[in-house]
Amino acid sequence: MLINTLAELAVSGSAAAAVCLLLRRMARGRLSARWEDRMVKLSLFFALVPLHRLFSWIRLLPETLLSPSQAQTVPIPAAESAALPGGTLWMPPAALSGEGVSQTGALALPQWGLYVLAALWLLGALWVLLPKLRARRALERLVRASRPAAEAPVPEVLLQCRTLLGLRRQPEVRTSPAVSSPLVTGIFHPVILLPEQPMDPETLKCLLLHELDHIYRGDLWVRLGSLAALTIHWYNPLFHMLDRTVREVGEERCDEDVAILLNRRERLRYGQILLQMAAGSTERAGPWVLCLSSREALERRLSKMLHTTPRKGRRRLLALLAAAAVLSCGTAAAWLSREPLITAAPETPAAQTTPTSDTSAQKDASEHDTLGDLLTHTGQDDAQPAEPEADPPADIASAESQEAASTQPESPPQSAQQPPAEAGDPTEDSEELRMIMETALRGDPDLILSRGGTLLPDDDPNSYVRTNGVWYKCFITKNTFCGAPLSMREFLVGNADALDPTSEQPLLDTLVQGEYPTNSLGESYGDLRLSAYVGYQPDLVAARKIGDQQGYISRAEEEALPSGLPAEECPHEFQLSLYDSEHQVIGTYSVSCGGHFSGGMTIEEAKEAVARGEDLT
Repeated sequence: MLINTLAELAVSGSAAAAVCLLLRRMARGRLSARWEDRMVKLSLFFALVPLHRLFSWIRLLPETLLSPSQAQTVPIPAAESAALPGGTLWMPPAALSGEGVSQTGALALPQWGLYVLAALWLLGALWVLLPKLRARRALERLVRASRPAAEAPVPEVLLQCRTLLGLRRQPEVRTSPAVSSPLVTGIFHPVILLPEQPMDPETLKCLLLHELDHIYRGDLWVRLGSLAALTIHWYNPLFHMLDRTVREVGEERCDEDVAILLNRRERLRYGQILLQMAAGSTERAGPWVLCLSSREALERRLSKMLHTTPRKGRRRLLALLAAAAVLSCGTAAAWLSREPLITAAPETPAAQTTPTSDTSAQKDASEHDTLGDLLTHTGQDDAQPAEPEADPPADIASAESQEAASTQPESPPQSAQQPPAEAGDPTEDSEELRMIMETALRGDPDLILSRGGTLLPDDDPNSYVRTNGVWYKCFITKNTFCGAPLSMREFLVGNADALDPTSEQPLLDTLVQGEYPTNSLGESYGDLRLSAYVGYQPDLVAARKIGDQQGYISRAEEEALPSGLPAEECPHEFQLSLYDSEHQVIGTYSVSCGGHFSGGMTIEEAKEAVARGEDLT
């Protein structure tokens, strides 16, 4: 069963990952990158390989070795589980130790609960995997747009590095202006991408040795395994930390291997390269810069590069004990989870004797998938009140009827049951709308009115919106877009806890008593990301800085831009005036049409903009 296998992998993988991350943090650099790399790979092994299946086979091996006559004399316990169709297990009522828990300690869930868990897991896995696939496709386009690095001294230095490492494979070396640090990609056909800038042979040797060592040790396969573990265990924060640790340890391991092959002067040059990359811009950064983003990571990489002598004595013993701890904890967790952790709950006799009630409840639940269908259904009923074949009740009422059917031990006879309410019954729709009104998150009405907002009636279905399964009450802001009113969620107005702590909460200092500041013309100006917190959009929207001065564009001028132009008539980019906070022109700002590719800013234009002190972010 999928859910049971995932649960057992989560137990063994979490135990190994937790011990690995904890010991690495406690060691504080006293472990070599070689041993840290082995610990990380052990953690990935326990997260991906279902060892509990192997233990189950070992446990059943003595029974399979018995002769047929001996196998027939083996007694079967009275409380042994019996197999039901579909591969699930059913325990007799006398063998149950508690409600919803089997005798072996497994959690018993109804069949629909297993389907829900499987669907949630699949959605989460796709949520993690799809951005990685898009990034992979972008990297493939980057490789195709690059050019081969055939000029001297690349071929000579590449041959020298391959000889030092003993690497037989011949990777392709290419250059691209879109990368600022070297990287390697391609599991079956490795390609090394270098920045498109002149490098002396000594620097080139250090960079190529580092990337060739990734290929030599199969780091790309390890990162693929880390991605698989992150996709499978996307809900577990330990594997998010482990995924970053895999990249960091891989870079540190390459530093150690490369430093052994370099002399003292080349090793000093290698350290200077690390410092230069750590001090440079992280824009378009590769794995080198991403693993130098903190002072601790930089110090750890430099230390491991400089101390390349073999670890002996206590430090070697410490490394052995750490690896043994990861191995033993992962193995123990896998052994403890050899029994099923989640099983399908047995069907109750009441569910078998009243198929009519269950069938009707499932039919009602299948008619509406979301509460959004309820609002559409309500509008149709208002327009056609006399329609005799309207939709049946929505999923809230059907969920209640299904829960009531499952909790009652026996259903009354069909003749004694009350007939279901006819579709299109206004009392049914008003009851469901009332439930939405009671559960929807609201805001401070006085605060909203003080900032020019207009409250909507509670009984207006169009004033509710659902995000991530939560219903919110909306209001109309004082802004309009192309003559149409704009709506926002009440709950977000003045709620600082709902802002992103890294990108939005630091902007609160730009507000004046929770609102956008105004200039001498009475125009509000500020960052558009705070509009939901303020309750309206500013007249002048923060665009980009020119030097130390913040520039703004007029929201009215942006709304007046033409839209929907065909590609042959569209200029692709529109030029808007860039103002300061007092609506004085300080430059221009390019706005894309949003429907066609314009090519963007050329390299020469970008250099000129940087020379003028403009912020291109």
